[in-house]
Amino acid sequence: AAYLLHALTGGDVIDVSGDYVLFGNLEEKKQAVYLIQLTNHTWKKMNIPRKLRNDMEIHLVKTQKKILITNKKRAYLVDVSAL
Repeated sequence: AAYLLHALTGGDVIDVSGDYVLFGNLEEKKQAVYLIQLTNHTWKKMNIPRKLRNDMEIHLVKTQKKILITNKKRAYLVDVSAL
């Protein structure tokens, strides 16, 4: 799946947590990042601020159906209940 996504978008796997993959091209200024749910084959396009893009990590919060995206300085909590 990661190879196909890379071929289609020129992006890379940024991080993985459980069934979720954060995927995109961090070199491009305006390139979107995608959060992909592997089990259901669903995805969410996300515009993550450039300040957060360096050393990004994702952490699954199963009890709340949310993903924490952080670079250890800033963090965003993303609702993934629809994925």
